[in-house]
Amino acid sequence: MKNRKAEIAAALITAVFVSFTLGYFLGRRASPSGVTVRESPAAGSVAATAPPVPSAESGDAGEESAPPAPASDPASEPHRDAEGRLRINLATDEELQELPGIGPAIAGRIRAYIEANGPLKRTATLKNVSGIGDKKYDAIKDLITAD
Repeated sequence: MKNRKAEIAAALITAVFVSFTLGYFLGRRASPSGVTVRESPAAGSVAATAPPVPSAESGDAGEESAPPAPASDPASEPHRDAEGRLRINLATDEELQELPGIGPAIAGRIRAYIEANGPLKRTATLKNVSGIGDKKYDAIKDLITAD
């Protein structure tokens, strides 16, 4: 009887450990890489930009340096603001699909939500769209604006 309880306990602990480990590695693999690829409207070429890297000279390891400036003036694009953020209320499905984790289905849902409810006043309202949760919103919030 004692051996049977010990076997069940060992199997349960092993199952929990395997589940946790599998979830951890699958979750890390599913996270965005942090590299965005945008098409330059002026040259028609594709340029990759890396996420901001902490600056060693700043003295504060937690502080990030500013992202590199875009090759062209983003303000000249009607669907982007001066910082190059996508104006979510004006964006086309193709522009929405340039955002990390946004495919044709979610882009269509965003457009339908905006058409049904009117222009977004805050970008956080995107969480009301099916398929956009906290994790996906966190990945795109710095790339969009509701202005």
